[in-house]
Amino acid sequence: MISANTSNTQVRLNAILTKVDNVKPLPVNVTRAIKLMSDPDVDVRDVAAAIALDQALAARILKLANSAYYGFTHPASTLHEAVVRLGFRRTKTVLFTVTYSNTLNRRVVGYNLARGVLWQHSVAVAMVAQRLSQRVAYPAPDEAYIAGLLHDIGKLMIAQYYQLDWQQLLDLAETQKLMLFEVEQYLYGVDHAQVGGALARKWNLPAVLQEAIGFHHTPPAAPTAPELAAVVHLADIICLRYGIGLTHETFLPVPNYQALAMISVPPEEIDLLLAKYSDMLEGVALPE
Repeated sequence: MISANTSNTQVRLNAILTKVDNVKPLPVNVTRAIKLMSDPDVDVRDVAAAIALDQALAARILKLANSAYYGFTHPASTLHEAVVRLGFRRTKTVLFTVTYSNTLNRRVVGYNLARGVLWQHSVAVAMVAQRLSQRVAYPAPDEAYIAGLLHDIGKLMIAQYYQLDWQQLLDLAETQKLMLFEVEQYLYGVDHAQVGGALARKWNLPAVLQEAIGFHHTPPAAPTAPELAAVVHLADIICLRYGIGLTHETFLPVPNYQALAMISVPPEEIDLLLAKYSDMLEGVALPE
C-alpha cells in the first residue's frame, strides 16, 4: 500500500469535504427517527410520526416493508404497523437505504459506473455484510448493513472533486500493479475509503461506522473497530467476485488475509460464501 503523510492527507480530505456539496447528510426527521430508536423506552408511534413528516419517505418505507424480501404474508397498511413488523434494526437499515438510493444511483463516469451500478453494488455489499455478521458472530447486523451501504460513498466525492479519467486509473493499475484505492493514493494522496470515512465523521455517524467505511480496504489499520471493517471488506470482495459493481477485472481486490483472520474466515471459504449468497445477490435489482 502507498502511504501518505497524515497531515497532508487531512488537508486534502478537508478540501474535498469543503468543496463537494452533492452528498447530503441524513434529513432531520430521519436523524430524529434513528435517535428515537436508540431509546429502549420509545413509543413506536413517535418513531412513525418522525418518519411520516416526509410523505414520500413514508410511502417507500411501507413499500419496502411489504416487499417479498422481508417475507411477511399480510401487508402492513400503516406506517406504525410497518415499523412494528420490521423492528427498529430493520427500520434503521431501510431508512438509510431509502435516503441514499438517489445519491448512490448516479452515474459515476470517472469510475466507469453506469447509472444505478454504484447503488446496486452498495445494496449488495450491505446485504452480504449483514449476513456475514451472523457467520462471524458480529453482534450488530444493522451496523454491518449500514456500513456496507455507505462503504463506497467517497467515490462520488472523489469523482466530482478530481474529475477522474477512467482510462488513466485503469492504465496505472495495470502498469503499476495497484488496486483501485492504491491508484487513488498514487494520484491524489487520498482514496475513496478515506473520503467516505471523513464524510461519516462530518455527519457524526457512530465511530464504528466511520472506521468501517474509512478502512474497508485496510481493516487492520482501523484503530478501534477493525472487525466491522473486515466484514465490509469481505462483503465487498464477494459482491465484486459475483460481478456486482466490478468495472474491470483489474480492479478485483485482493483479500487482506489479516482482516480475514480477524473474523475467522479462511481465504478458501470466500468462494463457498459466494455460492451460499448467490441466490440473494441474484435478486439485487437496480433502483426504480
